[in-house]
Amino acid sequence: MWTDILNQLYEYSNLMIEIREDPSLPIPALSILETNMFGVHKPLVILNPNLIPKDQSIAAHIMAHEYGHHFMEHVRTESINLSPRERERCEVEADMFASGFISKYEYDKMTIIGFMEAHDPAGSEQRKRILVNGAP
Repeated sequence: MWTDILNQLYEYSNLMIEIREDPSLPIPALSILETNMFGVHKPLVILNPNLIPKDQSIAAHIMAHEYGHHFMEHVRTESINLSPRERERCEVEADMFASGFISKYEYDKMTIIGFMEAHDPAGSEQRKRILVNGAP
């Protein structure tokens, strides 16, 4: 199911990011850097397949948002030290990356908006504006 989305994300971002599934992850997806045995950091997106709907548009948005964190270089070893304002800026930038991706590949924005409203009613207004307009 995710192969087409991942191929599009590679084409859109020119980033090769490892994808790993973890059904115990408490959120749908997470972007991290993983350090290999040589001390080299490699980008990784962890997905919980049980929390990501089967709908292609919603899955594409979730994955594009995570790719956006890597593309915008938000994922750093010291990112835990970010202020709440800096974290919010990172989320907005990842949403803007996802919006561009969703528009380019013509995924269904209304389906994504419905998912946002159902799962994050408090934060969905700004995210909807970004998705529809490409900016907050």
